[in-house]
Amino acid sequence: MQYIISAATLLSYLLFYTAYSKETKKLEFSLLLTVFTCGKSVDHTLVELNKAISLAGMTVFGLALMPPVAPTVEAKNSLLFEALVMLTLHSIYSNLKYYGGKNIPPLTTFPRMLPDLASSNKKIRAEGVKKASVILGSLGQMGLWLGYFEYVSFVTVSLAIGLALGVAHFYTMEIDYKGVLQVRPWAYIAFPISIGGVIYALVTM
Repeated sequence: MQYIISAATLLSYLLFYTAYSKETKKLEFSLLLTVFTCGKSVDHTLVELNKAISLAGMTVFGLALMPPVAPTVEAKNSLLFEALVMLTLHSIYSNLKYYGGKNIPPLTTFPRMLPDLASSNKKIRAEGVKKASVILGSLGQMGLWLGYFEYVSFVTVSLAIGLALGVAHFYTMEIDYKGVLQVRPWAYIAFPISIGGVIYALVTM
């Protein structure tokens, strides 16, 4: 049953996120065909699938922390594992694709993160935000894996904090230097579901 939830979540992002045209502001399912046939390029296809997988992973993780969706330990663990697989695939691909660029700056530049964040120059400040985003994402992944494999005694807290950091990573990675969130409309559903999962987990633990 749980794999159906994960599959349906991923399908929803493919249908309503990947197929949404930023130019026309409408759903254009021909965009999906372009992605799945590598109509533009293999690189374009991988980038689009990576976005959908990351959003689905975050959303499924939020759902896993809600007892009405995952009422048993088995159901919860199944959803958590499926979400972790998606998020890990996203992390691996993103590091291979973007390391050394503006989204994932070289590690040698990270000591300048705080001065970058304090800069009055919007573009330099944006570079600092991206560095902070990478750190948030890394800590989030660590929290999720530690919680899932119960390497820590505070499992629920670790999972909840890991997901919260993941949401913060997503937000800070997707805003531009003007502070505007650059995502298609369907991506916004990931926020209430993920945050709801965090709150639900902490309140009911």
